[in-house]
Amino acid sequence: MADEVAALAGLPDVIAHGMLTMGLGAGFVSGGLGDPSAMIRYGVRLSNYTVIEAACAGSVEFTGRIKSVDPETRTAVVVIVAKSAGRKVFGLATADIRLA
Repeated sequence: MADEVAALAGLPDVIAHGMLTMGLGAGFVSGGLGDPSAMIRYGVRLSNYTVIEAACAGSVEFTGRIKSVDPETRTAVVVIVAKSAGRKVFGLATADIRLA
């Protein structure tokens, strides 16, 4: 039934809400930090939707890399990539983090 409703809306299948995908990305970053309060700012521009097949569980693969480090303020900018079904979901996602 859900896949039929998605098709009526012009979608390829059921999709996950963008805020869910963003929240999972924030968990990816804060989990790697060990201290959720070390994430100072988090911003995401969504470029695609996360397809979740109606008949099975979906998945999102997150990766990140350090874009820049400011030794004076002991902060860094992390770029986060989210992919689902081989497609990028985040157009641009960054997190400013406080280094230990």
